[in-house]
Amino acid sequence: MIPSNVKMAASDVDVKTVKRLLDESLSILGFEVYTLKVGWYNSVLPDNLHLPYQDDCLAFVVLSTPAMFEKAFLPFMEERRCQGLSDPIDQCVKHCVTSAITQFTEQKVDVRYDYELLPSRKPKFLAQTAAHVSGAAFYYQQSGVSDQPWASEKMFGVCVHPKLGGWFAIRALLVFQDIQMDPEEPQPQPVDCVPTREARIELLEEFNLRWQDWNYRNIITPTHTYSQKQRDYFGTPPKQRDALLKRWGLLPESKDTPSPDSGEHVQAMEFTATKRGGRKLLYKGYAYTVDKLRDNITYWKCEERGRCGGRLKTVNDILHGVPLPHSHRPDPCRVVVLKTVQKMKERASNTQEITSSIIQNCTSNCPFEASGSFPKKESLGRMIRRQRKFTDGKKITGFR
Repeated sequence: MIPSNVKMAASDVDVKTVKRLLDESLSILGFEVYTLKVGWYNSVLPDNLHLPYQDDCLAFVVLSTPAMFEKAFLPFMEERRCQGLSDPIDQCVKHCVTSAITQFTEQKVDVRYDYELLPSRKPKFLAQTAAHVSGAAFYYQQSGVSDQPWASEKMFGVCVHPKLGGWFAIRALLVFQDIQMDPEEPQPQPVDCVPTREARIELLEEFNLRWQDWNYRNIITPTHTYSQKQRDYFGTPPKQRDALLKRWGLLPESKDTPSPDSGEHVQAMEFTATKRGGRKLLYKGYAYTVDKLRDNITYWKCEERGRCGGRLKTVNDILHGVPLPHSHRPDPCRVVVLKTVQKMKERASNTQEITSSIIQNCTSNCPFEASGSFPKKESLGRMIRRQRKFTDGKKITGFR
């Protein structure tokens, strides 16, 4: 790890130096770092998904390996750095990446995490595309299979790491805005470790039809896989993970309720839409629907209206006062699903992107633990087709 007192001025930094320092900071925590030129990424995507930087701009893709759980996540939880109800893994990754880039004091670094969205509701970056063009992992897609056996059925693509198989995750993209790469820098090619038609069919079917078994991760013989403790964590239903972390001594048994004046409750709200086009409020792992409206004041009730008395009030869409307690646990995965489905609807309305691509692009960056909470692929497809049945225009193509 680079000592905290080592700071890099702009004049000291070049591509190799940045790569070395990031490697030294993150590899000991179970991450891998791959160099990416912005132009490599933009060249395979439509204009509306481009990164807003020059083609020769330096960027890095950050992956987490199985070692990250023991080397970074568990120590992060032991130090009680996890706060609020956002995903603890996401909080840990953000803490590690933020610590790593603090040594570049005079560099402008645009950090984009896999779970983040732009104001347009588009993902901040397409994680699997970034991994492929950086050479980190090969992105296997339906279009890469000859004489496809699936007829009209859509199969989502998946990345395979040449050493880890499917036992890794794409976590972040770091763009160093003021550092330019050599225009002649050759683009690395990802290792095609699933080269045969039969193996690719097996991979895509395992990923699309039996992903809960995790067998697709072993399409090659991996050098490392998740530890038993890590499997226990990700194999536990999201609603029960807090209890598991408490049993491990990594979360306190109870959480104090913040006071009305603590400032924790005075913050902007996040909203999505109901099936009928109304507003739904998302806050701390809970979803609320409108109960009453009075001028600029809105009274909200928990969407579990039949069994929960959870309530809150907003003034000009800002939380006012302390919410009434719920009778059930928060469900951050439910919030992820609601936000992602809303993103799908917006893309269906505003683009002519094909249905399978909308589903893939909107779900590829979601936390793994939320994947079991989504409706079936067929239901999502019907929802998208209903949303866009009155739209028309030129289909946008991308890296498929």
